[in-house]
Amino acid sequence: MADEKKGRGCFFYGCLVSLGVFGLIMAALAGVYLYGTRSLTPYPEKFLSLVDSGDFKGAYDMVGDGWKKQMTLEQFTEFEKSMKDALGPCQSKTMDGVAINSNNGVTTAKLVFGANFAKGPAKLTFNMEKQGDEWKIQGLNYQSPLVAQKLTCPHCGAINNPGSKFCASCGKALTAESPNPPAPAEEADK
Repeated sequence: MADEKKGRGCFFYGCLVSLGVFGLIMAALAGVYLYGTRSLTPYPEKFLSLVDSGDFKGAYDMVGDGWKKQMTLEQFTEFEKSMKDALGPCQSKTMDGVAINSNNGVTTAKLVFGANFAKGPAKLTFNMEKQGDEWKIQGLNYQSPLVAQKLTCPHCGAINNPGSKFCASCGKALTAESPNPPAPAEEADK
């Protein structure tokens, strides 16, 4: 009988320890989520507000060196203008998830939002890095059928880079407003 009680006691205490560990993990996840909503979300909110108001220089000032190495201010402006053209202004957004990582003294975060824009919904993923006391946006992914449609060539179906005026595959204008590409010099002489 004593061995039977001892077996039940170990099981009982094992369950208590497991519940305690589970509770600590859940509290840590809740803490990360609260930190993300309070400390990190003001950056994406300000960024989207600047883009919506047409202050692309202000938005570009919020991006980190990694993004700036990939895009000049002019390229960034074209990119954000094409996203704004495809989606319209941001009307609301809800955080779907946050992940924060610290490795070798570098702290990064990934924030995922479900957003409603004037023309339809999109999923936004902000990749951020802490630089000093400030967070910088190192990348932003707009995931939406409206964006995919905007980047798809109406002539050949190839997917193009944001801001492109002509298809990288067939060379034709991506929109009706785009003029025809200039003729090569040898054809212009004929």
